[in-house]
Amino acid sequence: MRRHSWSKLVMLLVVVLLLGAVPAAAFAGFADVPADAWYAPAVQTCAEKGLFQGTSPTTFSPELSVTRGMFVTVLGRMENIDPTQAGASGFMDVPEDAYYVGYVGWAARSGIVVGVSDSVFEPERAISRQEICMIVMRRLPSGQRNRCMCAAARGSSTVWAIIILLRT
Repeated sequence: MRRHSWSKLVMLLVVVLLLGAVPAAAFAGFADVPADAWYAPAVQTCAEKGLFQGTSPTTFSPELSVTRGMFVTVLGRMENIDPTQAGASGFMDVPEDAYYVGYVGWAARSGIVVGVSDSVFEPERAISRQEICMIVMRRLPSGQRNRCMCAAARGSSTVWAIIILLRT
């Protein structure tokens, strides 16, 4: 991964972790993002870059949790993936007309994400910090994974995340 992509990936991780549960109320075209909110510059940057498009033309919904489908969509947008060329997701719970279908398909085929089973992705479930870390780790060049794995293991209390980290 190019160095520029790595910095974009870190920015995404920080934005997602910080925007997980913030108070709502007008900035960057979103009526529910106050101009003086500490997170307003991040929302504006993400909106300008097309990473997040809001939950409607006028709302961002900063109080919502980021879902697995949302996260993979943002990652795909960062990588300039054309979702219409990415194909089906391969998961039975990812509707063919969902905005994230192409991104989930790309990420699954690229080995960046895995489902909660072979056929289930749970795209509407809030993504956990451990899942974010695992996705980021899978996207890193192999030489940089050790640092990410150590950071993930320190903050992880989820057995499955620790087991996957040890296998990698």
